[in-house]
Parts: sequence; structure tokens; C-alpha cells
Amino acid sequence: MLKHLRLVIVLFVLSGCAAKTQKAVVEPEPPALPVVNAVVPLIEDASPPVTLEVTGTQTAALPQENQPTAEIPEAEREPVGIVFAKTQFEGVLKTSYVRLAIVHLEDPAKTFELQIGEKTAPQPFSFNVKTVNPGYFFIELPSGPYRFSSVSIPVGGATATEPLDVTFQVLPDQINYLGTLRLIGTKETIKLGGVPVIKPGFEYQAQVINELQEGIATFKQRYPNVPGTLTNQLMRINR
Repeated sequence: MLKHLRLVIVLFVLSGCAAKTQKAVVEPEPPALPVVNAVVPLIEDASPPVTLEVTGTQTAALPQENQPTAEIPEAEREPVGIVFAKTQFEGVLKTSYVRLAIVHLEDPAKTFELQIGEKTAPQPFSFNVKTVNPGYFFIELPSGPYRFSSVSIPVGGATATEPLDVTFQVLPDQINYLGTLRLIGTKETIKLGGVPVIKPGFEYQAQVINELQEGIATFKQRYPNVPGTLTNQLMRINR
């Protein structure tokens, strides 16, 4: 009896082990996956900023749009010349002042007024008035051909103006000697019509005299520090 009991227990144990073995075969545990140690960057660090460090004498090329622009050079200076001449007024033109209008023949926008004698009140829009003393005068003008287009004198409380046609040339970077412009006023006149209805006028004669040697001596005496020599560019009276 005891022998049979031992056999039953052994069978029971074996059956239990078999059951466990069968269960392990039917439902095996999944194999362990290998562990990989990796660092995955965050999204915001995917494109980290790049810092360019320059040391010593190295230089970094900037993008084209960031290249420093060179300073814009000043516009080329307009060629100019010096005018040295003399005026002489006689007769009714020997007044407190005489005005000579100057116009550039190739650029009418370049107009000037040469006032010879005492200064007067500024005229409206007279931006290019050059006041000089009677006799020799020394002014600077843009180069090119010019005309003395009119002559004006004071008559009472008014101004009398007559046309003038004396041309001259200003060479660039030269001291242009124009000679002596002699204007002799022969008589005063009255003009009718226009505004005002009655306007003063005058008649005159014009001469151009070549006094180059006297002009050279006077120029050296008055302007000893101005370099250069006089270039003879006499005015021309167009009749």
C-alpha cells in the first residue's frame, strides 16, 4: 500500500512538471531586446546657431547684401576759370554803380550779374551777383563762352537798362585777361511803352582796349600769391 502511494505521488509530481514544461513551451517569454544608448537632439536644437570667430588678421567675407558700401565720391568739380579785366565808364554812364548782365552762351541757366561800384540793396532772385570796384576786377566763372548781354545804370529813382553784345571766352584753369571794356554814355533818352509806360534809357558807345602789359603788372601787384600767368582772351564787340 505504501509502495502504491509513493508511486502516485511521483506520478503527480512528474505530471505537474510536465504541465509546467508544456506551458513554458507553448508561451515562451520574448527574448530581451538589446539596449542601445543614444542621444536624440531636441527639435529646437536641430539647427543650432553658428558663431564665426575671427582672430588675428583674418577677415571673414560678408554676404553681398551686407558688404559695406564705398563712400560716394563728391561730384566732379565743374571746370572754372579766372577772369581778369578792366571797366571804364564815361559820360552818362559814370554813375555810382553800373550793372553788367552775364549769360553763358551754351547754358542759359548760368547767369550772373557784375555790379561795378557801390553796393546796393539785393535784387529779387539775384543769387549770382558779383560786386567789384571800378577799374580792374578779378572773378571766377565756370568755363565756356559768355556774353555781356545788358548794361544798367541808376537814373533818379529808376534803373535804365540797354542791351549789350560783348562776348568772351573763359578757359578752364586759366587766368583769362579780357582787356578793358570802355563804355561811353553819349546821352540820356526816354522810352515810351511797356511797363512802366515811360522808362529812362541812354545811348552809348563801346570799345575793347588791349592793355595786356599793364594788366600783367597790375595783377602781380594786387594778387602776388595767385599762381599762373595771364592768357590773352580779349572781349569781342558784336555789332
